[in-house]
Amino acid sequence: LSDGEKQKCHLARAIAQQPTFLILDEPTSHLDPPTKRTIIQLLQTISQNNIGVLLSTHDIHSVSDVQKSIWFVEQQSLIVSKNNESTIPMLDTFFAESGIKKA
Repeated sequence: LSDGEKQKCHLARAIAQQPTFLILDEPTSHLDPPTKRTIIQLLQTISQNNIGVLLSTHDIHSVSDVQKSIWFVEQQSLIVSKNNESTIPMLDTFFAESGIKKA
């Protein structure tokens, strides 16, 4: 199996166990953009069915539209934005400071 196929299998196995909470580390790594969107939409659906989802990612673009809260860890500081409040300005600042250019 490719790394992307393995990633999807790991996620499917976790979901099949009917958890009450999922903690995911880079769940969309090794996936092509359409599959990333599908996985993020699946996780959003799961979270709407009373299953907690906590994920870490470096791919901020894939989650910026669906998160309930976003936590930035920078220089030993934690910045939390809930329910999309001020997330866009925070993302703009993050992109500007990190040198990431928006597509």
